[in-house]
Amino acid sequence: MNFNKYNINLELKGIKIMKKGYQYRCAFGAWLNDTRLTALPNEIWPYAGLDGETEQGLLACMDLQQKAGFNLFCTFGLFATYSWKLDVAQTVDKERMDKVNKIIGEGKKRGIGIMLGVGVYSWGFDEIIASDPTIQGTNPHAMCLSSENSHKWMQKVLDFVLDNFKFAGYHLESSDQGRCNCENCKKYSDPEYYSIANKKCAEYIRQKQPEAVIMVNMCGYIPWGDRITKDSDCDALIDLGEHIDYLVDPGHGCGRFFEGDMKLRLQTNMKAKLGSSGGFWVYTPQKFEKTRWFIIYARRNADFLKRMYAEGESAVEFYMGPVNNPGVEFNIMCGGKILSDIARPIEGIMYEAVGELYRPLNEEAHKKLVEIFVRAEDAYFDNQHPTLLGAKDIRGELHLDLNLWKTYPGKPVYLDDSRMNSEGRAKYRETLLGILNDVRPLESQVGESEKLKRIVLCIESVIKDLDEIPKEGVVLFRD
Repeated sequence: MNFNKYNINLELKGIKIMKKGYQYRCAFGAWLNDTRLTALPNEIWPYAGLDGETEQGLLACMDLQQKAGFNLFCTFGLFATYSWKLDVAQTVDKERMDKVNKIIGEGKKRGIGIMLGVGVYSWGFDEIIASDPTIQGTNPHAMCLSSENSHKWMQKVLDFVLDNFKFAGYHLESSDQGRCNCENCKKYSDPEYYSIANKKCAEYIRQKQPEAVIMVNMCGYIPWGDRITKDSDCDALIDLGEHIDYLVDPGHGCGRFFEGDMKLRLQTNMKAKLGSSGGFWVYTPQKFEKTRWFIIYARRNADFLKRMYAEGESAVEFYMGPVNNPGVEFNIMCGGKILSDIARPIEGIMYEAVGELYRPLNEEAHKKLVEIFVRAEDAYFDNQHPTLLGAKDIRGELHLDLNLWKTYPGKPVYLDDSRMNSEGRAKYRETLLGILNDVRPLESQVGESEKLKRIVLCIESVIKDLDEIPKEGVVLFRD
């Protein structure tokens, strides 16, 4: 790769660069322990503990976000996961309140606004629903939208948050756990139902904290793989857009809910900005050691983000993870930089990211390390199962294991036959061995040798997982 043409640090040479980038550059947790630097092998997901190691992971991730250029950081679980207490204020003790306020303050120091993930009528209401028949519908995890008492409970939770904390904004999510389909609710389509719930919540926040950034994530709005095609469903989101700042159409299932003419209709008529989850991402495996995988997607996401910006998008929720994993760290650094200056070639960003993260001691080592990240990215994606090839545009969420709700670590399903056949795994392993041989000699040629050792550890861990897979072409790890 020829890096000389990318004009690194032109501004230092007196050349004025006009930057264009995403307005809402949100780093997305998604849960507060997704950035944790140590594994939680025996805890059911999502783990809600806010201990010293949780704080350490959050602060380390915020340090990286600041360097990369993110301006917002959202996480769920600061107060509750499945259940607020009936006396809402009793859910959070004084020590935890102080810790949350500390996190908000640490964000401000870094120029990052902390956003709270808010479950709208769900995610946090299990105990309340079980105790109050007036809000019970057809879903034990979601309050009935048609009940006035549901709105009152939602307001109680928001009052506690808004009266005691000064978050920069709020991520509203009403659809991840489903909805009520009682006689009164079933007249609404899914997009209408969820948009009404989010609108009610957004209106209430606006009344009490008008300066807050408010966004809605459409996760679960309709089944993955489906598209919104009805004008009435689009209109419900246009109406919601009058009350929020941006809407995220995430794409967990390798596709967006809005495409083509319907996306144009939404953007043309909606006041709120439209955004995405950044293209492709790895969802942090809570139970895995944090140096067990090494998946790079900087170039693929740069291509996606440039296309979406050209189509008029200006918001993103970019998934975070443990920054002691060098792949996670590199993806975040490159992602924030491309979001901040969308016209920059990704090659120059990768060169700059390697320089900042590893401090190479000579130009040859610098270029070799960039090429190692390029090769690592292609190593995984180019050896995908034949049905996934054309991998330049692979999108959506990748889970490395599937044991979210169990008390022991799962197997590395991202290497099984649903993603990679035996031939692909053999090629992947061979490429990783070659990268490993090229990484080791660089240890003495960088200022951050400990970071380089973590690359070695990650690659060795992936090779170990590959070696434990039987050679027969079967689906290996699924229950």
